[in-house]
Amino acid sequence: DLCGALAYQWQRGEAQARELASRLRDADTRASALQGQVRQSQEALRDLQGRSAVLEAKLAEAIGQQSQLEQMYRTIAQDSLGAALAEVENTIAFGAQQLSVSGNVSGALAALQDADARLKRIDQPQALGLRRLIAADIERLRAVPLVDSIGLRSEEHTSELQSQFRISYA
Repeated sequence: DLCGALAYQWQRGEAQARELASRLRDADTRASALQGQVRQSQEALRDLQGRSAVLEAKLAEAIGQQSQLEQMYRTIAQDSLGAALAEVENTIAFGAQQLSVSGNVSGALAALQDADARLKRIDQPQALGLRRLIAADIERLRAVPLVDSIGLRSEEHTSELQSQFRISYA
């Protein structure tokens, strides 16, 4: 009986050993498969990190370019505003010259209206104060009675001719 019990235990131990060996082989197979998956995941992670670094570099470059473009736009806007203000200044100076030299109110008024139209096209907050001043000057010029300077010159010329005519016959 003891021999039978030992044989039974032996067979049972052998069966358990085979079962354990089978389970161990399965575990090794699964571990190998998991190691393969870990390697693939690590490779994919390295690939993604590389792509991420490239994208971050491109993003930094794009941000730098955007900053440069914004700076260029501000510079161009300031330059164009400066150029437009210089044109307006010249137009106003011309209008002042028309008024002071020849008393040409309509010429000065046209110059101021042109300057105001240019400032309106600029559409910048910096130009609002100047537009208000120009508008006030336009209103003051509109209040001045217009003189027919051509008619006056013609009358002056006629008067001169008449006085010359009288002098020569006197």
